[in-house]
Amino acid sequence: MDIIVNLAGKSINSRWNAKNKKEIMESRVQASHLLFRSLSVIDHTVVQVISASAIGFYPSDYEVCYTEKQQQANPEFLGQVCKLWEAHNLKFSELGIQSTIFRFGLILSADEGALPQFTKLIRLNLGSCLGSGKQWYSWIHYEDVIGMLIYGIEQQLSGIYNCVAPHPLRQKEFLNTIAKQLHKVNWLPRVPELFLKIVLGEKHQLVTDSQQVSSEKIVNKGFEFKFPVLKKALADIYKED
Repeated sequence: MDIIVNLAGKSINSRWNAKNKKEIMESRVQASHLLFRSLSVIDHTVVQVISASAIGFYPSDYEVCYTEKQQQANPEFLGQVCKLWEAHNLKFSELGIQSTIFRFGLILSADEGALPQFTKLIRLNLGSCLGSGKQWYSWIHYEDVIGMLIYGIEQQLSGIYNCVAPHPLRQKEFLNTIAKQLHKVNWLPRVPELFLKIVLGEKHQLVTDSQQVSSEKIVNKGFEFKFPVLKKALADIYKED
């Protein structure tokens, strides 16, 4: 075995009670620690470990465009998960193994993740902004995620890379683009952030946080996106609609 791709971790799409938050953190950190500990004591031919992280590492901000140079992690739960997760994965370099970390944005797929949750309401003519609607959503088509992982292997990339498309959108435009693709209109008043906090608790951050994230670093390495704009990505995902 030459390369390990470790994407293990309990889904964050669960209730954020104390038990699940503990499992979300430990499932990531302990998996990385197990790999590191094992590779440090056995004979192996591993030259690269590719690991997952998330753009939740970045603090929520309506104006800043984040690059991988950002060092200050989001003080909230997801930011601290990513911070500790990455710290464990960067340790592979101590063993002479290249460490590659991809910070995943909002991954778009017809069947999994956040997109089906948005489209469910939009198809029922219940679409509206969640919170201010001004928050940035940095998204990526699932095929580009796969392509970027393969590119990281082929090019033997090391370090941290944002796994997001080149054109993030504010939430209102993001949801309106989905509605247009589905021949619907988002007409309901926005849902106040306070209401989302009451209903979702701490988990409201998944829809109300704002992270405008740059993909310039991976583009400068030569990676080409198959779906750089949301309209094209949605047309592919819902081509059978």
